[in-house]
Amino acid sequence: MNAPQADRLKLQIQTGQYGGVQKTHPRTNSRPGDQLPPLELCSTAGNTVHLDQQARSSHLVLFFYPGDLEGLRYQEMSGCTPEACSFRDSVTDLRKLGAEIFGVNFHATSRQKSFVAREHLNFPLLSDEAEQLTVALGIPVWTTEHGERFVTRTTVIVRKGGTIAEIFDDVRPDGHVAAVLAAVEKLSTDGA
Repeated sequence: MNAPQADRLKLQIQTGQYGGVQKTHPRTNSRPGDQLPPLELCSTAGNTVHLDQQARSSHLVLFFYPGDLEGLRYQEMSGCTPEACSFRDSVTDLRKLGAEIFGVNFHATSRQKSFVAREHLNFPLLSDEAEQLTVALGIPVWTTEHGERFVTRTTVIVRKGGTIAEIFDDVRPDGHVAAVLAAVEKLSTDGA
């Protein structure tokens, strides 16, 4: 067993699974054609990302994920690490299509940096601690019986220029990145 797998197993044994979660609403309220809000978020790259400015020069893939270890406690939230690693392995293909990728959740940048280092992520994560972007886009949120809040696994593709092109709700990691690549490729071939 390699070190990252052993570390995850150790965490699972220590943490265990407990509690239940409820989703605030079933689907993202934003729709294709809506404008990306002009918000800025702190990045694990050490800078502030102005999303509307970033969208002027490239398509954006914003994948919202609950967190790096939440699936150990709440089964509904499992899959964050496989999803992030799939995006990591496809980042070159996305960039060739003119897209930049950002992972987004409610954790502080300091915690996100440990996820980036542990999984060797080659794209930045954005901290939406104040839930501004999540609320502006109307993305559903998981609330636990202990009062914890986590964004649901959702991917928003923004076309160059700043309008939402596609939304994937209730993402399952298997095959998701292939669907995102196809959607971004369609944007690129449509001349967007």
